[in-house]
Amino acid sequence: MHLIPTNQTGENPSWTSSEPYYQDIFTYWDLFRCSTALMQVLQPTAYEEQIRSLIDIWRFEGYLPDARSSNYNGRTQGGSNADNILADAYVKGVRGAVNWEDGYKALVQDAEVAPPNDPIDPMAPDSSTKEGRGALPDWLALGFITPKYTRAVTRAVEYACNDFAVYQVASGLQKQADAEKYLNRSRNWRNHWNPEQTSLGFSGFVVPRSTSGFLETDPLADSGYWGDPYYEASSWAYSWASVHDMKEMVERMGGEQTVVDRLNTMFTEGASGSNGMIFDPTNEP
Repeated sequence: MHLIPTNQTGENPSWTSSEPYYQDIFTYWDLFRCSTALMQVLQPTAYEEQIRSLIDIWRFEGYLPDARSSNYNGRTQGGSNADNILADAYVKGVRGAVNWEDGYKALVQDAEVAPPNDPIDPMAPDSSTKEGRGALPDWLALGFITPKYTRAVTRAVEYACNDFAVYQVASGLQKQADAEKYLNRSRNWRNHWNPEQTSLGFSGFVVPRSTSGFLETDPLADSGYWGDPYYEASSWAYSWASVHDMKEMVERMGGEQTVVDRLNTMFTEGASGSNGMIFDPTNEP
């Protein structure tokens, strides 16, 4: 069904392994939200092989890829979203020949060790876009990500989701102390939530912040690119990102009816005062 990722088992020029090898991953930032999860239903054999391939890439290269092409990891747009791919497979019961102890070690590498910033990406020179979580120093020390890192808000909400993924696998493997740690860290998206930020009559959005407090933003116009606080979507979109903590998100938005009204506003043409919808169907967040 899917042309990519491509099965290049036996064709890897970088190492020899008995494990499957898949690449041409464009990219898990996009795919964990949609088609990869569906593969368990439509192509379960290929799905398991891809999980094994991801873990094998970690064995030989040190990090799971968020994207991979030409036998090279990168670029990482937000979080370490192969974490979400592995966790989704784990909670769905994918076992087979997957070595989940190694899979968990790969998740912990993403969660605890910032990758070297090599090569430096001229569009985002602050930290690695090759693999891993480049803004991890702030995330571990502060529980949020300051503007010294590009895509700070995008990374923060995705790192929270990534930590929830690690929690799920840790819990399943009976690593209870780890599970508690990562569950707590998965709630740190809340540290970017400014209840005073308003837009179109709604209050509460994820916003940039420094060690001194929240920074001003325009939720209708703050969508950006590699060097900006939000990557390819606005705070209107990213404020919905923490679906692993849905009860808290609903409460912070003002309750169930306000959530329904806010969601409808995103899909109402002209609601922002311009043509089209606030929701951008051409992008993933």
